[in-house]
Amino acid sequence: MVPDLRTLFLVIALLCAVQGFGMVVLWALNRRIPGISSWAASNVLNAFTMALLPLQGVVASTLWNTVIPNLCAVAAAVLYYAGSSQFLGKTGWQRNSLISVGPWLLSFFYYLYIQDNLAARIYFASALLIFLNGVTGVMLLREAKGGMRFSMRFTGVMFILFTGMLLVRAVKVAQDPPPATLFDDSSFSWMVFIGVAIAAYFRSFGTILMINQRQTLELAERHAAQLRAEEALAEARREAMEQRVLRQRQALVRDLHDGIGGITANLAMLAALGREEETAALREETLRHIQTIALEGNREVRNLMNTLENGRFHWTDWVADLKDYAVKATEPHGIATSFQIRGSSSDGVISDPAAAISLTRAVKEAINNLARHSQAKEARIEMEFDKGSLSILVADNGRGIPATPSAGRGLRNMTRRAQELGGSLSIDGNQGTTLKFTLPLPLKYPDIDLVPA
Repeated sequence: MVPDLRTLFLVIALLCAVQGFGMVVLWALNRRIPGISSWAASNVLNAFTMALLPLQGVVASTLWNTVIPNLCAVAAAVLYYAGSSQFLGKTGWQRNSLISVGPWLLSFFYYLYIQDNLAARIYFASALLIFLNGVTGVMLLREAKGGMRFSMRFTGVMFILFTGMLLVRAVKVAQDPPPATLFDDSSFSWMVFIGVAIAAYFRSFGTILMINQRQTLELAERHAAQLRAEEALAEARREAMEQRVLRQRQALVRDLHDGIGGITANLAMLAALGREEETAALREETLRHIQTIALEGNREVRNLMNTLENGRFHWTDWVADLKDYAVKATEPHGIATSFQIRGSSSDGVISDPAAAISLTRAVKEAINNLARHSQAKEARIEMEFDKGSLSILVADNGRGIPATPSAGRGLRNMTRRAQELGGSLSIDGNQGTTLKFTLPLPLKYPDIDLVPA
């Protein structure tokens, strides 16, 4: 039993409606992919066209029998072509081809309203659809490349086949008078039905295949880009670590030079002076200074080795060492020194050895300047641990100093060390001398900023 063609067209209309709904869902989920909205609208118009075709011969209305179905079919072809152009980024093709559709569409309306000619209307409607579907198929075949070659070739071939069906239809109309309605000639109706079925099913299948392959390619590209970004970040981290290690080495070398180097230089100078002393008492005094400096050098070496060996330094040990150093440095000069600590470090350790040594050098430099140059009677050292910061105050009631880091090399060195640790040094020389170190916690040399390529 041969099914009724009107029923088959309604089935095709339902199929197109389902495909149109699927395209709308795809568009809602993939709005970043260009062209899907045009394809969705094209499927909806195709469904509407298929639903109107069975009305021919049933409803006596030229508007619903001829005008609207043909306009919807042409509009669907235009929208699909526009969507394909957007999908492929071929805006030039889209603009030029759509402009050329205008004269054909005007001719169609001329033979519809001014000179009623069924054959001419079919010619021009077929010409419009042949042009739009043919250009779409050629564009898809021409641009088929990369990972989307199969889906674009498949869809392009479907459009070429549909274009061939339209050509056969046009040739048949040229040979025989066209039927008044689509269903007056069974062979003509079946030809249209087969062409519509190809366009409705295989074209939509190819479209979904193109979208799927594009999503797969974009996912692969994003994954590759992520891998490249991770590799660049890893390389940047490696370079930053190398820079950090190099910076720490340079800081350690500088601290060794400033600390042990200064001590050994003083020992050499005192030894040379001792040989020139004329009395035993003066030589004894020089030897006592040499012994004190040698013990200090031994302490410096021991602290440095412990810090490097353990990889960290406890704040309690650091504070105890600083207290002992401050007393020994200021007492010989008749300076009474008080020491006060407020708060405590959250983790209790300095995990960056180079930072610990650099801070030690800076604060000891401040204490040495106080002892040698302040001519003070009293001094105070205050440390305050706050949330994420540390302040160290070294103050005296002596003669004061110019409030500028350029006043001496020692002040410049202390300022530089504080800045290298991400902090600052403020100087007040009006009433005595007050040096205040403000540093971020945890104490470390700042990391190099990593900016992925």
